Amino acid sequence: MTASPLIGERAYPSSVTLTVAGIAIADHMAIWRDYGGWTKTLDRYDLAPAGEPDLLTDDEVRRTRIVASRISEEERTRLVVRAATAPWHDVPAGSELAAGDSVTHWAAIRADLTDQRNSAELVACRTALLSSSATAAMATLPAVRFLDILAWDVASKR
Repeated sequence: MTASPLIGERAYPSSVTLTVAGIAIADHMAIWRDYGGWTKTLDRYDLAPAGEPDLLTDDEVRRTRIVASRISEEERTRLVVRAATAPWHDVPAGSELAAGDSVTHWAAIRADLTDQRNSAELVACRTALLSSSATAAMATLPAVRFLDILAWDVASKR
């Protein structure tokens, strides 16, 4: 059994190690708890109001700089122009990345999202995050963002 990171006043006993891009992560709750302290990132990036599903704006692309994207102004402009003619209507409303085509470049992410152990642990983690006002807002993040936070944390330590 892995350590029991504290969430608020309670300990969260986790016997499950999440796997992200083939890397086992036993301390995922501690990573998310620490991430929850980055209120600027949570408020301005993760929990920012959703835009229109068929429109990408300059501000939405600029917002990625909060999580250290290196997108240039030229790239931002090209992306917004290209997105204006993207076939957004081909993607059903409410679609989840985990349900996507496994032959795309998202195959590794999809595998992590559909892994049964990861899926079950993410459900339990949401409940634990809800138990503290300091981390409750994070419980609303999509599964792909939870795994993304872990991937960035692991990559930053390599």
